[in-house]
Amino acid sequence: MKIAICGLDDCEKQLCEKIERVCKRHYRTVQIQNAFEEDCDIVFAIGTIAAKEIRQKSKRIHIVLVCDSNEEALEGYDIRVNNCIKKPLSIERIEMAIFNDSG
Repeated sequence: MKIAICGLDDCEKQLCEKIERVCKRHYRTVQIQNAFEEDCDIVFAIGTIAAKEIRQKSKRIHIVLVCDSNEEALEGYDIRVNNCIKKPLSIERIEMAIFNDSG
């Protein structure tokens, strides 16, 4: 599984660590990268600007928007992200975004 984390800010390290923990719980391997590529399985977009740019490039990528507010989450639905996770990040929400909603 290839996961990109885009629009990096101060939660990058925390998000990477939580994604790795979730994947280890499921005995999955994951390659985490800091930039979007067309062959990604899931993209965690930090902020709506990153999510919008990714959605314009690809309609098929599973985008998880990491957001600060309800307003940002609503913008995400306009962009057609697949899932929104509000900060602070929880293992449970990351797990749902990766394994339950990735189709």
